[in-house]
Amino acid sequence: MSKLRVKPADIAVHGEAVVCVSPRENNKSSMYYVLQSLKEELPKVVVQGIPEVARAVIHIDEQKGKNKYKLLVEGDNLRAVMATHGVNGSRATSNNTYE
Repeated sequence: MSKLRVKPADIAVHGEAVVCVSPRENNKSSMYYVLQSLKEELPKVVVQGIPEVARAVIHIDEQKGKNKYKLLVEGDNLRAVMATHGVNGSRATSNNTYE
């Protein structure tokens, strides 16, 4: 938060997927420059999770009346994904040759 110069009182969470940031104009810069700074810096903020992972989807595979759940992850850092609570690390695979 210190990098963004936004106070916790200016952040509101509306549901699981919506976070609202209400910037305030300060004496050093106008609202235009504050908004431009937020527009540049907000996409770099990791709200929760692994910074190297861009997207994660839970896939339900139905076989013989039994549901099997798979976590499909887009990004790097297989080790961090394997260490995530609820992931069976011994069955995790990657198509990244370095990992």
